[in-house]
Amino acid sequence: MIRILIVDDEDGVRRVYKTLLENEGYDVLEAADAIEASYELNKSPIDIMLLDIKMPQVYGSMFYDTMQMFHKNVKVIVASVYTIEEQKKMVQGAADYYDKSQGLDLLLDKIKKVEQSIRELKNILIIDDEPGIRKIYRHYLQEYGYRIMEAHSGSLGLEVLKKNSSIPLVILDLAMPEESGLVVYNRIKKDFPEVKVLVASVFTKKDQERFLPEADGYYDKSEDAAGLINKIEETHFNPYLNVNREDFINSLNKAEKENNEFFPLAIQESLALIRDAHTYVKGILNNDYLPFECKEFEGHFYIIGSSNNYNNIIGHEILKINEYPLNEISSQISKLSSKENKEVLLGDLSKYLPSNKILRYYNFSNSNSVKLTTNNEELDIKADSEQKIKIKEPLKWKMSDKNDPTYAGNNKYQFRLINNNLLFQYNDCTNEGHTKEELRTFKDKLLNSAQSVDNIIIDLRRNRGGNTEVMRDLFEKLPNNKRIYVAMGRKTFSSAMHHLLFLKQEKEAVLIGENAGQKPNRFGDYKEIILPNSKLRIACSFKYFELIPNSNIDVIEPDIRIPVTIDDYMNETDPLNKWIVENL
Repeated sequence: MIRILIVDDEDGVRRVYKTLLENEGYDVLEAADAIEASYELNKSPIDIMLLDIKMPQVYGSMFYDTMQMFHKNVKVIVASVYTIEEQKKMVQGAADYYDKSQGLDLLLDKIKKVEQSIRELKNILIIDDEPGIRKIYRHYLQEYGYRIMEAHSGSLGLEVLKKNSSIPLVILDLAMPEESGLVVYNRIKKDFPEVKVLVASVFTKKDQERFLPEADGYYDKSEDAAGLINKIEETHFNPYLNVNREDFINSLNKAEKENNEFFPLAIQESLALIRDAHTYVKGILNNDYLPFECKEFEGHFYIIGSSNNYNNIIGHEILKINEYPLNEISSQISKLSSKENKEVLLGDLSKYLPSNKILRYYNFSNSNSVKLTTNNEELDIKADSEQKIKIKEPLKWKMSDKNDPTYAGNNKYQFRLINNNLLFQYNDCTNEGHTKEELRTFKDKLLNSAQSVDNIIIDLRRNRGGNTEVMRDLFEKLPNNKRIYVAMGRKTFSSAMHHLLFLKQEKEAVLIGENAGQKPNRFGDYKEIILPNSKLRIACSFKYFELIPNSNIDVIEPDIRIPVTIDDYMNETDPLNKWIVENL
């Protein structure tokens, strides 16, 4: 059944549309604004969206641009009081447009045409005996709107073709146990000459072309690195903004020759050349991990967490690993970092230093244990991915006091009063873990409290992004007669950067804390690429955000610097709280 989401702020309009469409047999959902629409899109698959343009808080045109990043397969019909020509100017690329002054029969006709286009999406048949390979193809191609059919043998694939006359393309493996791909290919071309065949095999492309010179295309499943070049170029907004194409290709070709253990790191080195923190190899730190966590403070790296066996080293500064000075190690492993700016690099180094696998890759270690030299002692520690590391949670220190009567919220968003100042800690731009009603109640409470306070402090220091729409309306409604401060730091990233700059530009907020974690003009919003042979999962950006037009600055600096020291961290003292008490 086709599922339709109606997004319109007028109750009467939604009611009329819903009645009309349910009578036609459609499954219909409703949303009164962009926030509610985001909930519905994330909760269940939507086929068609009826989208109004003129809505409060977030216009439909703005919401359309945002939802296209995450739900590109949803067909959108714009339904508005604006003329069709005006709609096309405001919302480009929609499936269709409807003027509300026209009759409902026309709307229904447009919906049925879009429905038909959905049902006529190109079908692809995958014939491959390996379930894992079929799964990878299916996952990737479905993102682009294709309907996938599968067969684990040539004979079964031929039966599928007999029963389905609307299959224009077959992806065919050559090496299958029951019947050779060569035999299956000849049968397809004889019985279904209109069907195109893409040969996908572990054989080289040259061998494939020799075996089947008449095939419609060739893909070498073993060439993960070489294949990644095409996938990156197809997906990424502009991979060659910071590296020339020849150097990038040479790096990937070199990575192809690396052994299986270090292949993910070699690929990450190549991707780092793009200098995009949203394009990277996922899961490279999942094993062979030394039992400590570290963090940079004022140019030095300190241990901030460890397994139970090494509790005595928490708070120590790292000086050497296996007699190699830390600056020498950092210089080498920085090749794995996208290095968008210094803040991204320092954050990446904190993640990479405890990885014995990375240390071995750069020849700083040759076993599963290392000699760690700190400012207080020297000891041997062993890599063990099973050891649980207890870490002091950064910047959470005693800020969430639910016994405080002024407290409201949860671990993702919360506020409380300090003297007569409202401190709003916003840790995660997601709408998971709470209902629409809970979020709405929280916003109402915060806005009500904001009317009577002296200052508003919005803490984005732990916010690594997500969906900008979740709190956009709240920030827009903050009273203009209050001084607003925005606390930021290295973890202020992605969507949180959007909020930071909106508050700075539109609310004249004062920025406090430490440098933000990302460039204001940067890539973002990634799709996942899965390499067929190694099964590596690659995040790849597909959009470019220019938050400060015509600017090349690397980092957003605070107006008032409030640094966090290692002593603050170890003593669980938040300098932001202290600053609020002493200065506001």
